[in-house]
Amino acid sequence: MTSGGGGATSSSDGGSSTRSGTVPWIGRSGRGTRGISLAEEMSIFAGYVSLSQTERSVRDEVIATLDRSAKGVWDTSNTVPYGSYVLGLSLGGSDLDVAIDCVGPMLQENFDTFACYVSSEGFDVMGMVCNCTDGFMRLRGPSDLIVNIALNASKSPVREGVNVLRGLLAEYPQVGPCVMTLRTVLAQCQLMDVSNGGLSSYAIMLLTLRLAQLYGPGRCPDAGVLLREFLRHYSADFDYANISIQVQAPGAPPVPPYKMHPDAPVSVVDPLDPSNNIAQGCTKLGQLKAMLKYCELALARWDVPEDQDETFRGHTPLGTIIAAKAVASRRGR
Repeated sequence: MTSGGGGATSSSDGGSSTRSGTVPWIGRSGRGTRGISLAEEMSIFAGYVSLSQTERSVRDEVIATLDRSAKGVWDTSNTVPYGSYVLGLSLGGSDLDVAIDCVGPMLQENFDTFACYVSSEGFDVMGMVCNCTDGFMRLRGPSDLIVNIALNASKSPVREGVNVLRGLLAEYPQVGPCVMTLRTVLAQCQLMDVSNGGLSSYAIMLLTLRLAQLYGPGRCPDAGVLLREFLRHYSADFDYANISIQVQAPGAPPVPPYKMHPDAPVSVVDPLDPSNNIAQGCTKLGQLKAMLKYCELALARWDVPEDQDETFRGHTPLGTIIAAKAVASRRGR
């Protein structure tokens, strides 16, 4: 099935069968498909697509190398990873996000020197921009890992953001497997390519957290139900024209019942800076909603026993919405 302009592939095209006769994440786990719930499969899938120990070691070494390089230029600097890696939500192809802050008033003057330092460490500088207070650099590192570096003359707010999000993810543990599943599904049809009008992984996490918060602590359903509700809510029910998606951070004012970025098709409020729309560049709302609706209907087939004929043998709910062979190829498993 292809979602308008998206190019998503169902399991019949993506190849859910493997040598074990089922999707690779189940075959690798040894669980088998009989009686498996969507929530259980999502937990297994999240473990399958998450970073390996080798991939984590590569990222840790990159962080350490950047810290050494930064301190060689600005001895007061601090190197702080943030984003999906520190939240435990990275996929194999995820970028690594790093903040280097407290560099002081010589940020702009020494920016090129820092670029030379990282180049000498084997990084390819793909792009960079800087002013007197902040800068940005995009690198290609070991194993073709893409590294996004935000530099700040003063203290960066990313520490506060990471702490807030860690707390919310601990409060709603169902969100993690849901986010990793959604990221995989949407990436199949290029709906997470921010440069081409898609939604970022950060936006997907905030959408999922906000939906979980609507249930409240201790009342949020399991990950399978949350995924189905995400597909239904954001494909049909949510009023994108008049309401923002905004996570309720601890101690923050109540979420306002209006759209904070009225000119944008999708408004996802940055928890640290409400004026910043995380989804500012999203222009593929129609394709996004169509893909979510398709996934909702595909998963619904598993609720109707008479639809589960012999062609379902060895398949699983997630196998109907995820191109399994493509996932296995990317994971090298």
